[in-house]
Amino acid sequence: MLRPSSWWPTWAAATTNRPASIARARSSVTDITARKRSEQIRSALYRIAATASSAEDIDAFYAAIHGIVGELMYAKNFYVALHDPATQTLSFPYCVDEYDAPPAPRPLRRGLTELVLETGEALWMPDERFGGLVAAGKVEEVGSPSVDWLGVPLKRGATTFGVLVVQSYDPRFRYGPTDKEVLTFVSQQIALALERKHAAEALRESEERYRLLFERNFAGVYRATLQGRVLECNDALARILGYDSREELMQHNAVDLYGAPGDRDHFIRRLREQRSLFAEEVTLRRKDGRMVYCVESVHLLDDEVFEGTVIDISSRKGEGTRVDAFLPLAA
Repeated sequence: MLRPSSWWPTWAAATTNRPASIARARSSVTDITARKRSEQIRSALYRIAATASSAEDIDAFYAAIHGIVGELMYAKNFYVALHDPATQTLSFPYCVDEYDAPPAPRPLRRGLTELVLETGEALWMPDERFGGLVAAGKVEEVGSPSVDWLGVPLKRGATTFGVLVVQSYDPRFRYGPTDKEVLTFVSQQIALALERKHAAEALRESEERYRLLFERNFAGVYRATLQGRVLECNDALARILGYDSREELMQHNAVDLYGAPGDRDHFIRRLREQRSLFAEEVTLRRKDGRMVYCVESVHLLDDEVFEGTVIDISSRKGEGTRVDAFLPLAA
């Protein structure tokens, strides 16, 4: 391991021997290397946690973490490996190595990275120990041989989904127990950042699916307050009610969209009591004043907002047909 310089603060004081009028000096020297090292580690770990909590661009995040880790240990060679259980492959989204180019995704082998992935435990592997494992056929060499290798797992709960690795090709720079502890903390922060990124991507995908359902739904879809303010609606609802655009419809209070005075009040009272209403037949008022028969289904989201779907059944109503099927809005 690369060791820090030693810090030696000194202090001195002059004294006077009054009888002989002879000035004397006293001094003291204290080694505070351990204290400074502890402060350095605390500062770096704090920055790692702060970087992880605010990470947006994952590539920039990896590079920033690499730089901070390099302040604490020899980390010239640093990589992140992620496991895809569906394809049983390893990918390397971040890899800096003075001898090997960033590897392409590859099938699992019997390397040290896979060993950490399998056991879920941190692994410190000096070359003298690694040679014995290779000779015994327990692991195989992958990439250029290093003189010291340190890998820690990236975990999601009890599942190991990746590995964080530093390695040294220079015998002057070796690792130790403190490096293992520090890198383990770093791996926890990286795992949290990746989990947040995964959750954010899942949310974006969910929102996109919702947007497509909302905009392309053949039924009218809307979200409104109990007081009648239309918060959101799709083009289908505007067409059903005879408006030129959703923006025009949203300028009206929902109270004005029901056929008879008191219809909406009755509807809202039942919604408050039951939280959801399914396939309710209602009469709504179009922009031109004509009435349209609809099936409306709604769900109360909280004490103020609900969402619903509206299907025009005017043509079927004349035939005496009841519509029991509709496309609900996903909660």
